[in-house]
Amino acid sequence: MPCDLVHAEIHALLTDGATVVATFEGHKHEGNGEGDQDKNKNKDKDKDKDKNKDKGGQDGRNARILDPKVRPNPLNPSTLVSFTMAREGRVRVMVYDMHGRLVKTLLDDYRAAGEQKLMWDGSNARNMKVSSGVYFFRIQAPEGEVVKRVAVVK
Repeated sequence: MPCDLVHAEIHALLTDGATVVATFEGHKHEGNGEGDQDKNKNKDKDKDKDKNKDKGGQDGRNARILDPKVRPNPLNPSTLVSFTMAREGRVRVMVYDMHGRLVKTLLDDYRAAGEQKLMWDGSNARNMKVSSGVYFFRIQAPEGEVVKRVAVVK
């Protein structure tokens, strides 16, 4: 059954002029909806469910970035952002506020494949502590991008 990756972005312009970007990724499946077919063309709803987990899959899909985590959440006084890259390349990790404004760029560099860990101390680009609220980590890597939410509590 053909399966293509679907990537969509919704850009919203807020009344204060800020832009919020929501990113969605998944697979587009074509077929009759009766289940997946394996290599032997046998209909089977569960046979290949976990086949991609060892190849960067998440919930049976080919994940773009493996297992992103933000801990502790809520942040107080700092939090660890970790994720695993399947291949080497340029990585960007940015923090945005709930209005879509860039707060700080934590990383913009070339990295080897493997586990990546970054600490955020709750400061903005001028190294001033941010206000309590909801913030978003946007992780961009060669495999794609993912957004994770974190709460800042003072």
